[in-house]
Amino acid sequence: MNDKPLRVGVDRDARLSLDPRTTALMLIDLQYHDAARGRGFNLAMERARPGSMDYLYQRLETEVIPQSQSLLELARSKGMHIVHVTYGSDEPDLSDMPATLRSRILSLEERSGLKGIFATDSPDFAILPEVAPRPNEEVVRKTTFGAFSSPGLGERLSSVGVTHVVLAGVTTSCCVESTARGAFDTGFGVVVVDSACGDYTASAHANSLESLAMNLGWVVRDVSELNAAFDPTADHEIPTRKMGSE
Repeated sequence: MNDKPLRVGVDRDARLSLDPRTTALMLIDLQYHDAARGRGFNLAMERARPGSMDYLYQRLETEVIPQSQSLLELARSKGMHIVHVTYGSDEPDLSDMPATLRSRILSLEERSGLKGIFATDSPDFAILPEVAPRPNEEVVRKTTFGAFSSPGLGERLSSVGVTHVVLAGVTTSCCVESTARGAFDTGFGVVVVDSACGDYTASAHANSLESLAMNLGWVVRDVSELNAAFDPTADHEIPTRKMGSE
């Protein structure tokens, strides 16, 4: 990554400026099955491909979870709209997921000897306690990689005045990037926080962020760099937005 945030096209060197009243934080798939050592999907991958999760575990524990906690604290202090994105299936046969994804998951379950790795009734579906939602924060369930596949998400964000989304979570090159592309295509400005995202390899993470920075929006290094982007004149008397989970 470069030493400063990058933006698409001719605005690449422009200063990133955000208003907390129109910016939403989206935490993506910070659940036990995707963001905890030896649980759910991660355990299945370990069994199918031993050692494949080592880099992700290290990054989750040293950067992604602590930085996501700090992001939540920042967003709450500024009265930002907050969306916790979850990933899972209500159906034992995964029939609410796209056929291509369903076949990949079922194949992994067979190879690993684990069933229901993305089941919504599994304890592994729960969001990690370090970043657990509060009652006034939105919770969205998706059945594929991108959060904007969830019906009505874009409309709900627009209805409360959101114009930009800040993204964090796992994995960078899959669900985070898919959500970033969906947000961009829906008309939202996109900011991705490098240290609050994790992937299976360092190269996958870096390549995804480079692509996002060149094509979609901003990549900032960490919470302090994100905080510097907020306009101080817009950082007062911000109403708390309330929205139920779905």
